[in-house]
Amino acid sequence: MLAMMMEEELKVLDEYFKELTENYPVVGIRQEAMNKVKKTGYTTPHYFFQFSLLGEKREIINALYLNNQEISKTELKEHFDFTEYGPESFAFAINLFMKEPGVEPDEEIFQQIISDIETREGFPRGSYTITLNDNKI
Repeated sequence: MLAMMMEEELKVLDEYFKELTENYPVVGIRQEAMNKVKKTGYTTPHYFFQFSLLGEKREIINALYLNNQEISKTELKEHFDFTEYGPESFAFAINLFMKEPGVEPDEEIFQQIISDIETREGFPRGSYTITLNDNKI
């Protein structure tokens, strides 16, 4: 539900990764690999979003949706104030891989990603962990 409520911010993040993978030799995890990994949260090929730190408020939002699956984002947002929670409440794990086999992670690309996450506007509030791997999972 929180991912639905943060749709605009997550779209900005998704667009960033689309741009990044078009301009740099990095990729996200393949769908096949994503399907084999069990996670509780919101997963894309480029990042995993965990919001379990919200406790009771998360349960309230889930209950609202389960009681009315037609509920709008606006109605859900009326029950949740993102500003009440610090960035540590929303944990993003970014996992990227070098596109070509046998290529070690590129420090310059890694530093560029860090800079982008720290300075770009429109990304979701949260704490970000960034990992740039070689091509092996």
